[in-house]
Amino acid sequence: MTTPYDPAIRIKRRQVDDIARQIGDALARVASLDEGVEQLAGDARREAMCGAEAPMVSSHHYAARLRTRRAGLMEERAFTQARLVSLRAEAASAIASLQAIETAAERHRAEHKRRRDNAVQAQLDDMVASSVVRRHHASREHRTS
Repeated sequence: MTTPYDPAIRIKRRQVDDIARQIGDALARVASLDEGVEQLAGDARREAMCGAEAPMVSSHHYAARLRTRRAGLMEERAFTQARLVSLRAEAASAIASLQAIETAAERHRAEHKRRRDNAVQAQLDDMVASSVVRRHHASREHRTS
């Protein structure tokens, strides 16, 4: 049975799904940034080994560039992690709201069912009462005749 809460439930479910997708994207971005940092660390190790083998070749500029790129990746990772915290809080709020709306819809359904069941019971009670009255009336007429 549809309830007046169904449109709100659909909207909240879409919102929760959208937030979940954003969280997934942010987690993938963090993993990608972590891979980038690891790759830069590997590049720095290789460069250090090459520098040890060829001491006359300066690698200071390359190492500085690697540090700058690593700092940029770490800054973006921190920003993405902060965004994840925000998204998780938003998701918790949206899920709580969705659950509250679903509970209200369930109460609406239960109330509708209770009213319907009461109406059916009242109809049955009326049929039984009218049957008893008819039988009583018929037996009175039978005695008087």
